[in-house]
Amino acid sequence: MENAAIVADPPEHKALFAYRKDTAAAILGTIARRPCTSKDLSEILGLQVKEVDTYLKSLEADKKIKIVKQKRGLFYQLKKSSNTVTRFF
Repeated sequence: MENAAIVADPPEHKALFAYRKDTAAAILGTIARRPCTSKDLSEILGLQVKEVDTYLKSLEADKKIKIVKQKRGLFYQLKKSSNTVTRFF
């Protein structure tokens, strides 16, 4: 195949140095107690909303959390079939 370009997959968040398992665990532990919005998590954990969103996207891609739309916004909660929290602690 001439003129074909190989495009590599983008690096996963977990492979990046900035991705910390303890932050992911803190997010999972928090939403295990009660569903939270991205803004709620930002305030509870003392992180920027953009940073929280990065973790949430990764956790959602790993099928560890789900999004539920409610009056106050999009809430993140653990998937019922997930035992995720115990794996991080």
